[in-house]
Amino acid sequence: MYKGYNLKIESYEVDILKRDLISEQDGDFNLEKSREKVHNTLNEQVQSFSFKESIDATELMGDWFPQQKFDVFISHSHNDLERAEVLANWLHVTFGLTSFIDSFVWKYAPDLLREIDNRYCLNLDGNSYDYYKRNFTTNQVYIMLANSLTSMIDRTECLIFLNTPNSVNIEDTVKNQSKSPWIFHELNTSQIIQRRLPDRKVTHDSMVFTNESRDLPDFLYKLQMEHLESINFSSLIAWKNKYLANENFMDSLDILYNS
Repeated sequence: MYKGYNLKIESYEVDILKRDLISEQDGDFNLEKSREKVHNTLNEQVQSFSFKESIDATELMGDWFPQQKFDVFISHSHNDLERAEVLANWLHVTFGLTSFIDSFVWKYAPDLLREIDNRYCLNLDGNSYDYYKRNFTTNQVYIMLANSLTSMIDRTECLIFLNTPNSVNIEDTVKNQSKSPWIFHELNTSQIIQRRLPDRKVTHDSMVFTNESRDLPDFLYKLQMEHLESINFSSLIAWKNKYLANENFMDSLDILYNS
């Protein structure tokens, strides 16, 4: 990863980007196909478990995560998936950039866990799971997920964090905190990961206590965003205009970096 951005964008501004896409040809770069590919590969994997004594975690991660190269990693709340998809399509249509949307993979973690637990963690009654076995499988899947997300951030050149009320608490008492451990993980990774010049620059569920069901607490994570440069909708439009007026054939991301 080379650089990260903290993007604040309103709903009406996302609608403007949508309209911009409608006026263009080829407004989608197969986001749906990417999502289906992840889902289908995971289904094939879990069907092949068949009570194996061992599971190849490395192979599973390789199938779970797409191996192609992406230019931009989009970190966002699952409630902002539509915004992330619009942004990804806009970046592709406007600049030819490909984006990795994190929820395309971590949204399937509960499905993968359920399949593994149904095969390995069910108690003899078939109606409940062994607590300790469930802890073990959950740890395995989320370690795989966290590791793969870290690798993906490392492989992409640029990270854009969608900073919205869904991803960051706006109350003064908990400023810059998030309920999402995944957003915390991704932004923390983007802060500590080694910065690398791009190659082209070198070459050009619920908890139950007795019989009473209780709500789960919110776990709050302090987000480190000082290393992310703040941008907004106007920044995106200025970037596009500079790109369209580019007379020096600069790479689109270089134009953003120099803005």
